[in-house]
Amino acid sequence: MGTWHAKHSIEQPGYKLHSVFDAVPARRRFAEQNFDCAVHPNLHRFLDDSKLDLVVMATPSNAHVKPTIAALRAGKHCLVEKPMCTNARDAARMFAAARQARRSLVVFQNRRYDDYFLTTK
Repeated sequence: MGTWHAKHSIEQPGYKLHSVFDAVPARRRFAEQNFDCAVHPNLHRFLDDSKLDLVVMATPSNAHVKPTIAALRAGKHCLVEKPMCTNARDAARMFAAARQARRSLVVFQNRRYDDYFLTTK
């Protein structure tokens, strides 16, 4: 999903893919070759960048909690892939971190504006 978000973000006016963090070397190489942005192997160095405003969390669902809370505490807004976590306690922790940091935390739903979804709503 990280690649999907990267590809679609560069197509949107007003957005710039600033940087990518990935722990997997092959995916970092892919990002270096395909996106005009910084690539980081270390989460904390990635989050230390003051020009980074929004973090798109595309880790596996069971691994969203810690890096999302770290990003919020670093002053970044967060868009988290669904499902945001695996239990209500972790969701509460994530939203509490967002409130404390005064940053937005949004769960991504790419089908939210499709006709069938709007009809159901």
